[in-house]
This record gives sequence, structure tokens and C-alpha cells, in this order.
Amino acid sequence: TLATAARTRSIAYGGFWIRTLAYVIDTLIIVILSEIIVRFLKYFAENGDLSSFAAILPLLISFIYMTILWSSVQATVGQKLCGLRVVDAMTGTKISFLRAAGRWFALLLAMSILFVGVIMIALNEWKQGLHDMLAGTYVVKSE
Repeated sequence: TLATAARTRSIAYGGFWIRTLAYVIDTLIIVILSEIIVRFLKYFAENGDLSSFAAILPLLISFIYMTILWSSVQATVGQKLCGLRVVDAMTGTKISFLRAAGRWFALLLAMSILFVGVIMIALNEWKQGLHDMLAGTYVVKSE
């Protein structure tokens, strides 16, 4: 299969530290966008309590931001800046929005178990975290 062929070729996979840097950049973008939206809404809301909305907004923005970028240009802004892209493990091509959504939910799972699912990136040959394995993706260095 193509996955076996990909594993035997010299593909440069995105390692733990560069992917962590990309995630930190993306998190900053998501936090800033969330803060701008909450401040904008507070400006127009009369005595409205936005605390519940403000709590879930970063998660919602993260979902929209990551899934759309992974499934269209193959990388978030942080990943682009770090020279990385997300590819289908079988074909090496762009992933669908549905697969990107599954990858995002799998990332939540990988992070929720004391980040063990994310730390896995540093521990295997193909630099896959739990979310990559579940979604059938690799993160590779851009050519």
C-alpha cells in the first residue's frame, strides 16, 4: 500500500518540538481571536453575562480554525510558519473536512489523557500522536 511505501521512503516527518511550537503559535492566534470577539460582544451587550460563552468560544474557534485549514491548505498558520503540513497517511494528499474534524476531536482526546497521546509523537518512528493514528494522518515537513 501507499502507507507502506511512504514508511520506506525518506519522508521528513514533523517532530515533537517543532509541532509543539506550531501549536503554541496557533493557540496564541485562537486566544487573541477569542478575546477580540468577546470584547466586541461585551461592547454591544447590555448587562449580558458572557462568561459561559467566553469559556467555550476558544474551543469553537479552535475547531473552525484547525479543521478548515487542515482540510484546505493542509496546515494551520503555526504549522505553515514551522514548515509543516498535515497529509493523509495512505495517499500523502490533503485530508477531507470530515477527517480534519475527526482529527480535531482525537486531538482533544490525546490531550485529555495527561497529554500522553501527544507525547507519543516523540516516541515513534513516524512522529504520530494518538490523534494522527486515529485520523490516519501524518504531519510532514513541507517541500
